[in-house]
Amino acid sequence: RKVPNGHTQPVTCAIYNPTFELVVSADESSLVRVWDLSTGRAILRFSNAHTNADGEPVKVSALTFDRTQRRLVTGAHNGTVKVWNFS
Repeated sequence: RKVPNGHTQPVTCAIYNPTFELVVSADESSLVRVWDLSTGRAILRFSNAHTNADGEPVKVSALTFDRTQRRLVTGAHNGTVKVWNFS
């Protein structure tokens, strides 16, 4: 089933956050979306989460949360890693 306002590029990874009951997904266009699990609605979006030196988007290839579930860690195909405050 296609979700309105979902990803338009192939999803590369997804992860569940039990603390906030949210799902985070990422795609090949470097778009990261946060979904409310109870409603299925997208509630947050990071466009161009990772970019190269020329400012072009880089595919997100990994997602995880720190042990407190309050920081999202994203990794990209070019080897970059970012930490996002999630609380």
